[in-house]
Amino acid sequence: MKILFAGSPKPSAKILRALNASSLDVVGVISQPDKRSKRNKPVEPSKVSATAIELNLKLYKPLNIDEDFKKIISKIKFDFLLVAAYGKILPLWLLELPYVAPVNIHFSLLPKYRGASPIQAAILNGD
Repeated sequence: MKILFAGSPKPSAKILRALNASSLDVVGVISQPDKRSKRNKPVEPSKVSATAIELNLKLYKPLNIDEDFKKIISKIKFDFLLVAAYGKILPLWLLELPYVAPVNIHFSLLPKYRGASPIQAAILNGD
């Protein structure tokens, strides 16, 4: 099976590493553009971007998921779009590209814990 992966933070990078070690074929990785993690610090890639580079995977870091990006990503043939904390809402056209289905992994209970700190909220509430 061919997987297009989308994610950004460290937990997503762990998923990407596991996918790459499996029998699945990761045909590309979408991650957030490089940015500063703190003021006066250098611009850094996301953890997923760094992992994709380390694993020699094809990496896409679009500033916008627009028509230009659509032209690029539409050329890739994949069975599943696997999304794990990408950080932006994906357009319908991207969700319709996989042959089989898009799949989203969320690190907490939905819809109860959504937003910027879902893991911390679940832990604080004993869930």
